Amino acid sequence: MDIFSDEFIDSINQAQSYWTAAKVWPENITIEHINNLSRSVRPKLYQHEYKDQILHPPKYRIESHLPEHFDLRENWPQCRTINKVRDQGLCESCWAFVAASVLTDRFCIATKGAVNFEFSAEDILTCCLDKCHLRPENQCAGGRMDKAWDFLTDKGAVSGGEYMSNEVKSN
Repeated sequence: MDIFSDEFIDSINQAQSYWTAAKVWPENITIEHINNLSRSVRPKLYQHEYKDQILHPPKYRIESHLPEHFDLRENWPQCRTINKVRDQGLCESCWAFVAASVLTDRFCIATKGAVNFEFSAEDILTCCLDKCHLRPENQCAGGRMDKAWDFLTDKGAVSGGEYMSNEVKSN
């Protein structure tokens, strides 16, 4: 089935009701371009960098205690960003957007909604430089999620919503 067709999108929406699939790309977009939008690094390429780190598997894994249904939006309704999917545009920056989104959601959950703004993906893209980027000369050519987390841990993050939105949080 053609993933760009209305038929395919309808099949997704009929199969689930948690979110709504829709066309968000121009009619003339190619599958190659769509594939490029998912340009984070495969972890196995850099596995050697972490060979000396100790793996700490969970000691207990009791599957029976997991709930049948769990929806973050229901558990933390005050965290408005949990339900949001950010738009990376035509930049291959999913790795930076995911890091910023996860940090945003975790801060909101940990503070019970007291910290309820978006951390900036653009800051990660522009400031992490050669540490994160696959090709430092092109910030939109993919990057490393592990290095984005290192950057956030070492340098911190600034607030900021969607590109050109002027959404910032000031003290």
